[in-house]
Amino acid sequence: ERMHFLKYSNTSDDFHNSILAELSIDGEWPFQVCCAPYFLLFSRALLSTLSEPTCPFKCWDENNVNAIAKLNDMKAFEITDDLRDFVAAAKCLSGVNLWSARAIVAHRRLIQTRRDDDDGEACPTLWNETAEMFSRCLSSFCEKTAGFEDENRNVHISASVELEWGLAQHHYRKLGRGKKSFNKALSINHLDVEVTGAEGKRTKYQKKATAQYLVRAKPAIAVPYAEINDDAQINTSDKEEGENATTKGANAHIEAQMIKHDDVSDDAILLEKIKFEKDGDNEHYTLSILDQSILLALCLDVKNDNPMDGLTGEQMGGYLARVLNQHDDWMVYATALLERAWLECERTHGRERAILQIQALADQHSNRLTLTQSTFKSVEDDSAPAQERLRNIHGIVYPPRWDMLRDLAERYAKIGIVTSAAEMFEELELWDEVVECYRIAGKESKAEEVVRKRLAEKETPRMYAALGDLSGDPRYFERSIELSRGRFYDAHVALGKFYFEK
Repeated sequence: ERMHFLKYSNTSDDFHNSILAELSIDGEWPFQVCCAPYFLLFSRALLSTLSEPTCPFKCWDENNVNAIAKLNDMKAFEITDDLRDFVAAAKCLSGVNLWSARAIVAHRRLIQTRRDDDDGEACPTLWNETAEMFSRCLSSFCEKTAGFEDENRNVHISASVELEWGLAQHHYRKLGRGKKSFNKALSINHLDVEVTGAEGKRTKYQKKATAQYLVRAKPAIAVPYAEINDDAQINTSDKEEGENATTKGANAHIEAQMIKHDDVSDDAILLEKIKFEKDGDNEHYTLSILDQSILLALCLDVKNDNPMDGLTGEQMGGYLARVLNQHDDWMVYATALLERAWLECERTHGRERAILQIQALADQHSNRLTLTQSTFKSVEDDSAPAQERLRNIHGIVYPPRWDMLRDLAERYAKIGIVTSAAEMFEELELWDEVVECYRIAGKESKAEEVVRKRLAEKETPRMYAALGDLSGDPRYFERSIELSRGRFYDAHVALGKFYFEK
């Protein structure tokens, strides 16, 4: 029985594949098992038109990677009376360039590429579009005031744009990976961050305190977190008390995502968080959700700038611990939990909790029962609604669910649980990994059986390419290219490699 149920719609019908073919770009194909990609295609067409209302929307041309790179160079419509009102109205939409940039970044994240190690060489067409859109956003919101009467709103928008521009550079793996933009967002938002050390204890039975990594963060208007909670208890009306109770309940649901050490084992020796010797080091100021997102970006910058060793893990852990002190937003908190779980996978004492944490975070977007959603009531009532999960999604690096499952499957395979890993890879249609897992498990014929079964249900470019790899028959690569209308990059490469070796 399968452990996961990713596909909530038919991901192998003709319509689905046609949409993926339209979204393919620069020889790269979108992730096959994504759900409802037509919403992305529609939003790309709509937002591209609104951001440049005098130019026709031109779909991506695999033969010309700069087809829509320079939107200002496109041949404009002849402005008629009917079009003039539309153009005037579109130009009044101040946020359309930012939303268009967000859609382009979402498009890039949908693309499944094996060339990320080329350091920014994949998807040049999308990168040119992204740079163009964010250039407009930076000019509108950062180089001059955003134009709102509320100065705090101007600051918030400017810092958010810089943060998202930095994350876009990270997604495209460009030089610097967004470091300068993260620092600009930090400065614009007037967030004071101090990275230091303090004596503290990490385990339950530790007698002597040792040096621990500590990140202090102080916003422009500093209010201790405990003080806010205390103020909520007094001088409140009945209505305010009800609102406070609702907020506390929501925060409790957010915090419930965390799997604790004691949930995993009765013999756990690690504390949930470091206990510092000085009381002041255990206290912290209240940070806005944007402040927390900036801290997560700085944590990401540490990962990008340093080799993945023990010291880098300690540095990242300091930022994550600071973010996890609050639980105000579902996805920000989940991102910090996921990053911490990735770090703990490299440690002896935290590995089991880390695997379960990743599993729970992957399953929270489904109706599967887990440690953190043990009843159907918790799945339906206690989980955050979609609008809450999406509210701040553009300011964080939270992976798509299929990416989380792929990461989880890889970790299962590393610790020897290869059959479960193969089942997860099979659901994600990552056939190279399926073959490798079944080979390790001594089930070489199982992989080809799975692929042929899928092809009997529905023909897809990826399935034929996988069958070509398994059988060594070039006819399957040619069929894959035919089905994808020449856009499936892997089939071209595999076919070329076959004839080169022959």
